[in-house]
Amino acid sequence: VVVLLLAALYGRVADQAWASEALRGMGAVAAGLITATGIKLAGALRQNAMGLRTCIGLCVLTFVAIALLRWPLVWVLLGLGLSACLWAYHRLGMGASGAAQMAEAPLGKSDLTMAVARYLFKLMAYKDEYEVARLHSDTAFHERIAAQFEGDFKLRVHLAPPLLSKKNEKGELIKQKYGPFMFTAFRWLAKFKGLRGSALDVFGYTEERRTERALIGEYRSSIETLLPDLDAGNHALALEIGRLPEQIKGFGHVKARHLAAARSRWADLQARWAAGDAEVVRVA
Repeated sequence: VVVLLLAALYGRVADQAWASEALRGMGAVAAGLITATGIKLAGALRQNAMGLRTCIGLCVLTFVAIALLRWPLVWVLLGLGLSACLWAYHRLGMGASGAAQMAEAPLGKSDLTMAVARYLFKLMAYKDEYEVARLHSDTAFHERIAAQFEGDFKLRVHLAPPLLSKKNEKGELIKQKYGPFMFTAFRWLAKFKGLRGSALDVFGYTEERRTERALIGEYRSSIETLLPDLDAGNHALALEIGRLPEQIKGFGHVKARHLAAARSRWADLQARWAAGDAEVVRVA
């Protein structure tokens, strides 16, 4: 609506000299903002998961596509932008497991590599509101339900949406019952999964989602700290640390409780690693 209103307004004043000059001035400001933002982000490229050379290559390709070839911005974003996102996601997963494989290979083992690949994927593939919506709007899900029940039945779900639910005396979200209309909401919400992780992702601002994203970096950093000193004597301890995400289960306050227990165990194992104590005392 805003874009249409602006387009209509521009159509009325496009032939006015003052409007053309004003837009040129705004173009200069926009160019300055883009340049400043690029310079500000350039310093972070060295730590980018894709690597500095890949980042520079993408910058050059983007410049050529827009400035020289005059390709539409939307196609550049969908093409190069989506490719960059997929490659970064791949590198985030393969970076830690690949490093673990290189450190573990001389020991003739692969358990740590498999654990890192498995549990890093577990942390990266957290089930958020968009994924819940996708699963509940999946045709196969409704077909399985229909095959189990006969007659005129209605589906209801018990949810605790962070933005809508009340909390009990412990600060835990209270689940509420929602009727069939929620499945229509699920279908619409699933269509907006592209917003995940962006500034427009309203769910991404909740404490639970911020914690889940932070855990990915914490786990990778923890594994990378172990690898330089990995040997046959402390391999079992490193493996125990690598498997810690297995303890993080559930959703909402249930997941928060398991995470608190896992963090306690995490801190204990890391302290033993730092002290050179390779003995592992497993907990049930």
